[in-house]
Amino acid sequence: MEMKKFMTRDEKINPDLLLRYPRIGETSINKRGSTLEIVDYRKWDQVDVMVITRLESGEFKYYRSNNCEYSCFIKGSIGSPFDKSTCGVGYMGIGSYSSITHPKLHMFWSGMLFRGYNDKYYGNNTYMDVTVDFRFHNFQYFAEWAEQNYYEINGERMTLDKDVLFKGNKIYSPETCCFLPNNLNVMFTKRQIDRGELPIGVTRKDDCTQNPYRVSMSVDGKGAVHIGTFPTPEKAFIAYKEAKEEEIEKQANIYLNEKGGQFIPQFRDIVYPALLRYKVEITD
Repeated sequence: MEMKKFMTRDEKINPDLLLRYPRIGETSINKRGSTLEIVDYRKWDQVDVMVITRLESGEFKYYRSNNCEYSCFIKGSIGSPFDKSTCGVGYMGIGSYSSITHPKLHMFWSGMLFRGYNDKYYGNNTYMDVTVDFRFHNFQYFAEWAEQNYYEINGERMTLDKDVLFKGNKIYSPETCCFLPNNLNVMFTKRQIDRGELPIGVTRKDDCTQNPYRVSMSVDGKGAVHIGTFPTPEKAFIAYKEAKEEEIEKQANIYLNEKGGQFIPQFRDIVYPALLRYKVEITD
């Protein structure tokens, strides 16, 4: 049987081929929203399809899938490593990393995208304006960055943080992210919904008229510790600010000097200095 050579996307189609193989050039959409275009058709189970994906950055990615069944083309079941399969933006890309070979990195990646783009998070002010840098949409790029920046201290669970290095940052990116032991990370939880309009760290005791404003603080990831009660929100916040910044510095030094952080460049040179310069503001 005569076999035609594979065509490229840029090759001009011979009109005679269109008469013999009218399905060349036919398009469809796959289940992830990528465009499917038939670029070569020999018979029903020898169909070459170009999968065209437009990324959130505006860039187009082309992936050729050969010897597909025509029915798969019609059903939209032909995929590509560039299909936006996670939260409508994330794609696996082409490389050596996968969810099977690197499950922990994939967990960090999918969790980051979920916080940035899943509608379930939009009711939480902490993630209302969060986005993810286009480069991190590609799992291959993220995984390579994460392998270079990941560390563990004392076997503790690690978290991916976006705003300790640059306070108030709302973008997950290679320049703004770092890994933090979870016990340090929870110290920066703001609980905006719980406190309402009061300053960070301050709650009101309705049954107390003299000093109704109460200050408590999470210490070492083990729960809240009572700091004191105060007559005004402003005085309560000052007490919280002093106690919080002192605790952050204390914990930073414990992780550096007692838990081995001085031997880990990612912590010693990047995270530790950021912890020391962190300042609590009343607008937090």
